[in-house]
Amino acid sequence: MSDPPFDAVLCDFDGVLRLWDPDGMTALDRELGVPGGTLASAAFRPGLLNEAVTGQISDDQLRSTLTPLLA
Repeated sequence: MSDPPFDAVLCDFDGVLRLWDPDGMTALDRELGVPGGTLASAAFRPGLLNEAVTGQISDDQLRSTLTPLLA
C-alpha cells in the first residue's frame, strides 16, 4: 500500500475554527442601505446554506442565487 498524498485532513464545522463576527453582516446591511438582517436572511436560507457548505453548488452559483434576492 502506498503512502497517502497528504498527512492530515482538516475540516471546519463553522464556529469551531472559523468564527463569524455577529456585527459584520449588520454593518454591511447598513453600508448597503438595506434593512438589518437582509444579508443574513438571504445568505443563510436553510436549503441554500446546506448546498453551499456541502459543495453541492459552487461559489459562483451561490452568488448568482443571492444576487436577485438582494437586488
